Amino acid sequence: AKLGITSAWGGGPDLFRLIGPAHAMRMMSRCELVGAAQALAWGLADAVISDGPQGHDVAAFTKPLNTCPPQVLRGIKAQAIAARQGLGWQAHNKLQLNAKNPLLSTRLYSLPDASGWNLFASATAERAELADYDTNSISLAAGRGKDEDSIDRQYFLRYDLANPQGDKAPPKSSAISANYSWTGRYFNNASNPTRGHGLAFELGLGSTLTPERTPFTRVLGRWQYFKPLGERDAATKRRSRLMLRSQLGAVVARKGTDIPLTLLFLSGGDTTVRGYSYQSIGTRRNGDDMIGGRYMLAASAEWQRPIVLAGNRKDWEHTVFLDAGSVTDEPGNNVQIFVGAGSGIRWNSPVGPLQADIAYGFKTQQLRLHLRLGFTF
Repeated sequence: AKLGITSAWGGGPDLFRLIGPAHAMRMMSRCELVGAAQALAWGLADAVISDGPQGHDVAAFTKPLNTCPPQVLRGIKAQAIAARQGLGWQAHNKLQLNAKNPLLSTRLYSLPDASGWNLFASATAERAELADYDTNSISLAAGRGKDEDSIDRQYFLRYDLANPQGDKAPPKSSAISANYSWTGRYFNNASNPTRGHGLAFELGLGSTLTPERTPFTRVLGRWQYFKPLGERDAATKRRSRLMLRSQLGAVVARKGTDIPLTLLFLSGGDTTVRGYSYQSIGTRRNGDDMIGGRYMLAASAEWQRPIVLAGNRKDWEHTVFLDAGSVTDEPGNNVQIFVGAGSGIRWNSPVGPLQADIAYGFKTQQLRLHLRLGFTF
């Protein structure tokens, strides 16, 4: 009022709902400062702390919050945001405009119910380079999901349409499938783990729709493990560790079935086989162009040890690794194994590890730089 403007960003309506029109009008029009006791009486404050930020009052007030599982707090926060906006659903939208990989996607999801499950629906339209083919694709999904402290679960229906471009491209194809996914994360730190493991799998049962109808099964599994090794280093007071990672995928269908390219497997890159470019490992179609394959296997072993750099004893690590992987349509028949090895350095940033690796691809006989920020599983 003193500045000659009104509140913005919804603060005024929020105040009216919180303490009532009379009290809100009084505070806003008179620019009135409200004391702790008055704020508590009006419902503007939840508690009054009398013994400072490190005292017993703060500890007593926050103790129930500290024992509440994080996913429950996230759900309560989402409900509060939705109630404020007058919505029962929320949306995440993404628009990516570039010549190589344009993408438009949206994901709608409801608030969790009393058991923690929520409904979701998603749609994605994308043009991407899948091996040797530029492919226009559409993906639709709808189902239910539940995010717990360590375990995420989803079951959903999914529709996929892939239209590869080019004279020798595979035919346009589509499929529908019923899917279930499960992910368990048992790491000591979600953003920068030093011990623990993660396990995930996806199972899909479906049928192609075009150019012909044929049943298929799609399976994908992932595993990652961190194992501390030896005694703590004298200089850094930290331990080295071994990281193991594996990934296995399969699409089982009648030979000659045209599976949408978006459901097939490609490998290579920062999180699979280093020493090779992203999704550059696939199978050859008629011995010529490369496309995704029906079967995929990738594995990695990495030794991570703490180092002192520029006097910093806490945040730097050196790594040595060996990666291997393969993609094929016919296991046991002329399978090629792609191997990469190298070394790298890690900086444990506040948002997760910043990784820089130099890897040698034995198939291509070339060195390749790989950069990555953060840890996800």
